[in-house]
Amino acid sequence: MAFGAFVDQKVLRIAASVVLFSRNPMVAIRIAKDVASTKLKERVTPSRHEEFERGLEEEIRRYPGEIPRLSLGASLLIVFLFFLLYLIMYLMG
Repeated sequence: MAFGAFVDQKVLRIAASVVLFSRNPMVAIRIAKDVASTKLKERVTPSRHEEFERGLEEEIRRYPGEIPRLSLGASLLIVFLFFLLYLIMYLMG
């Protein structure tokens, strides 16, 4: 039971991370990059590390922020490209 609970906890943590990432992937990638650079800068410049870490905490607090939306034309272009891809696969098969 303990092993099952451990695995369940880890799987739920991974699922929560994926859901959080999918809300605004571009900002999530930037936050992950900033977290990694914070760890590196901690060793290099300890004096500026606290200031950078406060800015990072603010960015994490505001996440996901404004989610970018596609215009109607961009959405129609994506749908058209999927139909074109489907047509090509249909004709090749």
